[in-house]
Amino acid sequence: NTTTATVIVTVNSSPVLGLAKSASAVAVDANGINTVTYTITAENLGNIELNNLNITDNLRVTFPDPLEFNLIGGLTTTGNLIANNSFNGISVINLLNGGSLIPGERQSVSFTLQINTKKKNGT
Repeated sequence: NTTTATVIVTVNSSPVLGLAKSASAVAVDANGINTVTYTITAENLGNIELNNLNITDNLRVTFPDPLEFNLIGGLTTTGNLIANNSFNGISVINLLNGGSLIPGERQSVSFTLQINTKKKNGT
């Protein structure tokens, strides 16, 4: 005799995204221009794949007027994160145009800024 049994397994999905932002050492020139590279690392800490990822960074919060900054060279991503080449940190704050992370995967997006620490003319 053969007996058949049915087993039902329920897995609760738990999407969790971890983010960390780091900065390189700051290079300062004689004109008060600071150059620094920022890296934002995203890690899937959950148990399901995360799709259509987006990370935002409003640089005007970090560098309020009268500070001036310029993005140098665009964004660099690792893995399958898709850089948003329109990112400027002010009017366009989305760093990504999508991408995905499987559970346990870690990828990053980096950008370099030149920051003028001197006030704008007339202020």
